[in-house]
Amino acid sequence: MYADFNIKNPDSHVYLYAKGWYERTDLIEDMKVIFGKRNLIDPEYITEEDLVRILLAITWPHIKDSGNPAASFKEFVMDLDEKSYWRISYDKDWTFNKAVIKKCLSVLSMVKVYDIELSRDILPLDDPDPSILPLAEREPFCAEGSE
Repeated sequence: MYADFNIKNPDSHVYLYAKGWYERTDLIEDMKVIFGKRNLIDPEYITEEDLVRILLAITWPHIKDSGNPAASFKEFVMDLDEKSYWRISYDKDWTFNKAVIKKCLSVLSMVKVYDIELSRDILPLDDPDPSILPLAEREPFCAEGSE
């Protein structure tokens, strides 16, 4: 649990999950675990609707500040259509809530969190924590032109 209040960002693990730092086993259950830790409650009491509401609250500022919020919002909504669902990954068990969750994670996966040129955080995130979910195997990052 988050007994340590020295965290950089309470939503860190949502961004890290979206960016592939954690293994994905079951989208809904994984999100419940992350938000259970974040909110200090048992994941079994978190509903899909809760996940949708929280993820929309985290995602909206990135849509609003996208440079073209009207177009970004329109794309977000249109991608939720079951017929357009292929854009955010095909799922034979499509539900509206799952589509919203996946689209939010898709948006969050693209959020810039670090400025390489300035060597500084744009959106400070805590380190991935294997006590929350198992860490994904990742290739080490190597900036272009470095050996």
